[in-house]
Amino acid sequence: MRRPKNHDKMIGEAFVSPFLFRFYGGKKVEIQSKSGRFYLRSLRLSDAEQINSSIRDPRIYQNVARIPPNQTIDNTKQFILDCEEKVDRKESFVKTIVDGKRVIGCITASPFPNHPFLDVGYWIAPAYWGRGIATEAVSIFLNWMFQEENVIFVTAGYFVDNPASGRVLRKCGFLTCGRSKYYCSGRDATVECVDMAYCM
Repeated sequence: MRRPKNHDKMIGEAFVSPFLFRFYGGKKVEIQSKSGRFYLRSLRLSDAEQINSSIRDPRIYQNVARIPPNQTIDNTKQFILDCEEKVDRKESFVKTIVDGKRVIGCITASPFPNHPFLDVGYWIAPAYWGRGIATEAVSIFLNWMFQEENVIFVTAGYFVDNPASGRVLRKCGFLTCGRSKYYCSGRDATVECVDMAYCM
């Protein structure tokens, strides 16, 4: 798979090097963004209320595949517990995007049913749209997976009526590889999706 001409430049702008990690108890638990605007860290059960408040916004749940409308706080807590188990088994990778003490987004890499590859998905609270945070956060997340977890290939996708998400993925180095239809829980409908892939 060929990379875009500016691939190295895009990756370099958000390159995860050891000095960007924050250590607690000898473990890398936070990844500081190069811009200093936010950091990535693991999900915590205490994040449930903030996450649930954001994802109940239709601008979020209608543009991701697996978040239903009117998700309850208990649903979100169970999602976090399930993620912790999958992360421990190295089946999925998940990071929250944090500004100060506020969770402003989430990035995941997990397999879909009947889909053999890790599929990257993300959301950012609408109040933080238009600032380049999504592009920087996804770039850092990809570099972390490839450098620290030895992942070499991931997929992603976006609904055709959400081109802004596609622009974020292209800036991060994803290439379009086809089209398909995904069921969107937030719309209770099957929606046309642009499929993308990224290879390190």
